[in-house]
Amino acid sequence: MRIKISYIMVLFLFGFSVFTGAVFADGFYKSKEWRANKAKIIKQMHQELNISAEQEKKLNQHRERHRKDREALNREIESKQEALSRELARPSQDQKKIEKLHNEIKMLKMKKSDHRLESIQGVRQILTPEQFEKFMQLKKGRR
Repeated sequence: MRIKISYIMVLFLFGFSVFTGAVFADGFYKSKEWRANKAKIIKQMHQELNISAEQEKKLNQHRERHRKDREALNREIESKQEALSRELARPSQDQKKIEKLHNEIKMLKMKKSDHRLESIQGVRQILTPEQFEKFMQLKKGRR
């Protein structure tokens, strides 16, 4: 009985965290304030790095291309997480399906990590070595 209650609590907390994360993150990151703030940060960073007009054009193209890919990955991860939550909430669980969904989520997160690395490497190709070094320092300071 105690194990069953613990299991239900874990399941509830997992589902709740996925739900609230999706609701709040989706609303915040689509807000005008967030986009305006991000544009301001990018503009400030370009000024600090002394980005040329040609570099700015390339960086904007690079950012847009990677944004679309990142958003598609995020949607796919969210969809799999919701499917996993639904499967975990079912009274009779299919362990193979749960493991499959979990493995798919792990693979998508690894793909997202690879995408992030490719994005940084793309920025490196656009910036001079000095600009990239300063970019990494500025990026580290934002965390």
